[in-house]
Amino acid sequence: MVARLQFETPERIAQRFWKRVNKEGPVHPILGTRCWLWTGAKATQCRGQAGRYGTLKVLGISTRAHRYAWTLFFGEIPEGKCILQVCKVNECVNPAHLFIGTRTPNG
Repeated sequence: MVARLQFETPERIAQRFWKRVNKEGPVHPILGTRCWLWTGAKATQCRGQAGRYGTLKVLGISTRAHRYAWTLFFGEIPEGKCILQVCKVNECVNPAHLFIGTRTPNG
């Protein structure tokens, strides 16, 4: 496992990510842009909340696909914050549909 992690450059991780994104999802009625749907593995729960959030391994650690998309486009996620989807589509990784929030509005 250690040998494989040595080859996990940011570019290779991004390539693996993009292979599993379908940019032909439903159009959000207000934003007017399509959801980019994660087609890879999905977790059945996210911190106790039921849902089918996309997941991928980044340097051996399971990461939610929408959180990875945020860091890919915008950088680090502030500690204690959540990445939420305006479209309410758990599989969506479109950066235009993502925003930083807390668990309160996500409930």
